[in-house]
Amino acid sequence: MKFGPRTLIFLSGLIWLMIGIFLLSLGSNFIIQACNAATIGIFSKASLIPLLKNTIKDISQVAVVELSFALFLGYLKGRAVFSKTVHRQVERIRSLPSPIPLAKIYTRGYYFLIAGMIGLGMSMRFLPIGSDIRGIVDVAVGMALISGALQYFRQAISFTPNVEIENP
Repeated sequence: MKFGPRTLIFLSGLIWLMIGIFLLSLGSNFIIQACNAATIGIFSKASLIPLLKNTIKDISQVAVVELSFALFLGYLKGRAVFSKTVHRQVERIRSLPSPIPLAKIYTRGYYFLIAGMIGLGMSMRFLPIGSDIRGIVDVAVGMALISGALQYFRQAISFTPNVEIENP
């Protein structure tokens, strides 16, 4: 299957959005589960909940603080780091001759990066960290991906093809 550059830019944004929503949901569940466990006195070894519970007495407010912090971190990462990645990817897609095969949506190195990030995410299961910390990481990465997806969509909407005008 081959597509135009605008379609591939939009499709890349859609991929980032779907993964971002998945991670946001997964991370939120981890934070909520950790806070629910903390209400009955079960704390993970490496958890922020006991530290925050000293300052914030209500456990539901601890969850709100952790979620807010993760969303803010994700927003910053999306604006500072992922915006550069999106710009590079869009420029690379724009430079390819149209129609573009779907397999060329990302470079080979980018596919290795994606595989590494998936492996890192899966390895968090085996690290001795609390569910709330894992949730914060997942929510932050999910929010950053959603922010990046929105930048892809903006690029796709404002896309103008590179057309060379011949001089008569």
